[in-house]
Amino acid sequence: MGSRGPRGGSCLPNPPCTQSNWCNNLGYRYRGCRRRYVMYRERFPEGPFRTNETILNVVKLLRKTGHVTIQSLSGRPCKVGRQVQLGDVLAFALAHPQSSTRGMSEKCGLSRSRISKLLNEEAAHLYRLRPEQAPVAGYAARRHDVRKFIMNQLELQPTFLKDIIWTDEACFSRNEMYKRQNTHY
Repeated sequence: MGSRGPRGGSCLPNPPCTQSNWCNNLGYRYRGCRRRYVMYRERFPEGPFRTNETILNVVKLLRKTGHVTIQSLSGRPCKVGRQVQLGDVLAFALAHPQSSTRGMSEKCGLSRSRISKLLNEEAAHLYRLRPEQAPVAGYAARRHDVRKFIMNQLELQPTFLKDIIWTDEACFSRNEMYKRQNTHY
């Protein structure tokens, strides 16, 4: 005579199951039976060990549809393949090197943070236009004149350089183009 299971079902000892009747044995007839759980652990020793609820859901799905689709049973659902996203982003970055992550996110349909992560992983840094003061014609001559003026002032007044307030907060411009590293506002 067999023992009683946790839900009152009988756990009759039976010979090892084949694949076809294994699901039937785990199904409604032996619901909650400790022996079935032990049998599952013996058949799949590497785990992970499923609960009786999960096994019953698999049996229902198998009886209803005739097959069981393999899905990850924990964690977030998988999204579109990473290689497809990476290829789209890199192709767009090569075609439009001056575009920002915002423009790329609008065109590729991904978030800005996702695009930044993909570009950083591939070491594909975006080209950023930095407005700097470029040398213009006559720049060397004016620079020479300023040096000459400072040297003359030092001969006349030895504390000339100490009297100048040297600060990083100054914002110098040439042709109305500012160096952004010195602008603080």
